[in-house]
Amino acid sequence: MTHFKRHTLFILTLACIIISSCSNTKHLPAGETLFIGSKITIKDNEAPKKERKASKTDLAGAVRPRPNSKTLGMRLKLRVYEFAGVPKKKKGLKPFLRKNGEPPVLASSVNLETNKVILVNLMQNKGFFHTSIKPYFKTDKKKRTTACFDVTTGPQYTINKTVFLKDSTEPEVSFDIDSTFPQTLLKAGAPYNLDLIKAERNRIDRALKQLGYYWFKADYIIVQVDTTIGNHKVNMYVAVKKVEVPDQAYQVSYINNIYVYPNFKAHSNGEDTNKANAIAYKGYNIVDPAKKFKPEIFSKAILFEKGDEYNLDDQNTSLNRLVTMGTFKFVKSRYDPVNDSDLDVYYYLTPYPKKSLQFQIGALTQNDNRAGSQASISLLNRNTFKGAEALIYKINGGFEAQYSGDNKQPDIYNLGAEVDLSIPHFVVPFIDIQTTGIYVPHTLLKASYNYESQSDLLRINSYKFSYGYDWKQGLRTEHQLYPFNFTYVKTDTLGNANSLNLLYGNLIFNGIIIGPTYEFTYNSQIGPPRRSLLPPAQNSLMYHYRTNL
Repeated sequence: MTHFKRHTLFILTLACIIISSCSNTKHLPAGETLFIGSKITIKDNEAPKKERKASKTDLAGAVRPRPNSKTLGMRLKLRVYEFAGVPKKKKGLKPFLRKNGEPPVLASSVNLETNKVILVNLMQNKGFFHTSIKPYFKTDKKKRTTACFDVTTGPQYTINKTVFLKDSTEPEVSFDIDSTFPQTLLKAGAPYNLDLIKAERNRIDRALKQLGYYWFKADYIIVQVDTTIGNHKVNMYVAVKKVEVPDQAYQVSYINNIYVYPNFKAHSNGEDTNKANAIAYKGYNIVDPAKKFKPEIFSKAILFEKGDEYNLDDQNTSLNRLVTMGTFKFVKSRYDPVNDSDLDVYYYLTPYPKKSLQFQIGALTQNDNRAGSQASISLLNRNTFKGAEALIYKINGGFEAQYSGDNKQPDIYNLGAEVDLSIPHFVVPFIDIQTTGIYVPHTLLKASYNYESQSDLLRINSYKFSYGYDWKQGLRTEHQLYPFNFTYVKTDTLGNANSLNLLYGNLIFNGIIIGPTYEFTYNSQIGPPRRSLLPPAQNSLMYHYRTNL
């Protein structure tokens, strides 16, 4: 049975089930009821209203097992499962329905005491150390059971003070941890929260990696909580664990050798990853036996140099810069210890296919009875001069014609050709500009020709050449500066235009335009989602500014 036939048959069967079935409980085993979910009731007002609402949601989501899923308010998968029954054959409609359905979740599978322990622990993780919970079942006349939990939260504990403990045996790492105290997340007055403690450990880990501690981990941090000081407050003591921490975790790591494999393949014959084939260039070891890439593109993209102190931001920025060059499909790095303090770095780069061909075709209609078509074909070379330059050849053409109406408008035909070259760094005469941002800048050279004909009225020939730069300041902002733009437009009026005494020269510019342009783009829709009280349509902004300088 084909996938389409199965899909159609499943939909038709599902429709029959919905029409014919009205109950999810009539096929249950004797003495059993259907578990339909949980109900959380907060019995006191010790916690703020917002916290009570969040806690109810979290507690309800923690109850196990989960009830049967719903679609459009109905337990369709359960109905499908029950409709199929116990198939007598291994193949056919009923086995297919049984496989795609859901067996009933019985109330007897819900352990109230186990769930109570889970929910109490969850509340304690939020700082409610004196939570009490009363669990019970509630079953209606239709044999549907709800697991009910009456919760008394008690007061929520807050942070009295946070202390970073010093370790005299490892004074350097203790000093570096203590230097991050002004940025601590465990502020006095904040509610106790286990997730906040985990976030603080991750913050310290990241801060230490910024200071060169490559081998340090968040698990090496322990936060001891003293709940005995009274007045529903806690003291927190942050320290490095005394055990399970290797010696190298206390050492600042330095970059030793840097190896780059620009033609890495998962199933390589080993030639492209053999260190013996490496060529040294400004402290980098480039393993590129086929010499497909110029070594200098890696020294511009990778921020690490031999002898540098390890830094997490430099690691992530280097990877991002290699990706935004546009030549490599997959980029990853590996760090191998040479000793307790030195690291060898390996960059594995898998390039895109060097050349690709793209063809596009489209149609258009307008409200003045005009229709047309547009087509283009483009050839992309991603490594034209072995420096990760992207060269695009593009040819496009199209037409517009009026297919009805009394007021006949001229048919329009256009044909164009364009060549674009993108170089992944700034090319400025007599100046060598080195950048360290997370995005690689691009130098752009564009040349284009466009021909347009409007029946027997006129012909327009336009030539354009641009030289400029494109760079991103951040995730949402982008700049384009073209210091040089040259445009030449030549219009030829034909016989019909002269007979109609139309002065197209007054309508269409003829001549040369020279001048720089600048474009700024800000897009608020890119990036992590942000909470807002505004409707979605009002919570996005695309700002584009262009000017002729």
